Parts: sequence; structure tokens; C-alpha cells
Amino acid sequence: MFEADIDLTNCIKDENYFRNMYASFLKERIRLTKETLSEKDNPYLKPIAGFHDFRKKLESTRDELASLKSEGYCPLTIRDRAEKAEKLNEYLSLYHMLCLDTHNNMGSLEDYHIVSGENHENYQVVVFKLTKEDLIANISAIPGILFHRTKDLIEFFGLEDVNIGQAFEQFKRIQQRLEKFADAELSNKRLHKDRS
Repeated sequence: MFEADIDLTNCIKDENYFRNMYASFLKERIRLTKETLSEKDNPYLKPIAGFHDFRKKLESTRDELASLKSEGYCPLTIRDRAEKAEKLNEYLSLYHMLCLDTHNNMGSLEDYHIVSGENHENYQVVVFKLTKEDLIANISAIPGILFHRTKDLIEFFGLEDVNIGQAFEQFKRIQQRLEKFADAELSNKRLHKDRS
């Protein structure tokens, strides 16, 4: 979502930003085409190798990417994209925190799949550990992001007759109620756990 958010921000700010996105697409297409043409016995690519003239496709894709680069539209790293969207601080903090959860590692394994017993002596592996309260805290952020992007699009397209402000205020009230519910439920669970 963060990557989509910064791309949308950049598209709104720069009408030619899609060219950078297309350059990134071409770069990945070149990588995939080269893999298809390689002598490796990749069972996912081998069946399609005979469908097209991939050598010709590789040449034309390289030419297209070179043309874009000559006009100043290169593939951008996620950091470059975030900086262009003026969201470098978010990239250097929140994005990296999200990556820790997204990519499987010891921390995410423990957070989402390990339940420890008393005194951390016994461990249980579970498929899904998050509680309803945890999910509310995570999910409640998503509509806020969508509302902000919708507001930006309304301004971009000049749709002054759309009253997003009223809907956003209502959303904030609902979100506050959800957060209070989640906090109360978590407090009750902690209190119950402490008593036992």
C-alpha cells in the first residue's frame, strides 16, 4: 500500500511520472525475457520459450527503455520514488518497519505464529495468532489512507461538488470508536491475565 500510495502521489504531482513507472516495468520485462532465453531449465518459463521470438522482444524492449532513459525517465528505486513524493521520512521508518512484518523473519515469526507459555518455558506454533483487537488496530489505518488519496484525486480532477470532508469526519468518529473498543478489550484481557 505504501508503494502504491507514493506512486499515486507522484502521478498527481507529475503528469509524466508514469514514464518512470513504465521504465521500471520494461526493466523487469528485460530481466524476465533474459531468464526465458537462458539455458537454465526453468519449468515455469520453458513452456513459453517457443511462443514468441524472445530475442527480438528483448532487443525491442531494450531499445524502448534506452529511449525513455535518453528522455530522462529511468527506473526508480523505492527510495527514489519516496523522495520524489516527499515521503522519505516515512520510507526510512514506517516502510522499513512494514518490511519487517511483510518479509518472513524471526521477528514476524514470533509475533504472528508463536505463543509462549508461562515463564516462556513452553511454546506453541499457531497458524494465525492475531486477535480481533490486534486486527482492528491494523485494519483501521487502511481507510484513512484511502480517504486521503481520494481527497487528493478529487482535488486533482477538480470535483468540487464531492463533499469528501463530511464523509471523512464521519469516518474519524467511527475510527475513534473502534480504537476505544480495541483499547478496552486489550485492557480487559491484560487485567484478566494479571488476576490469573
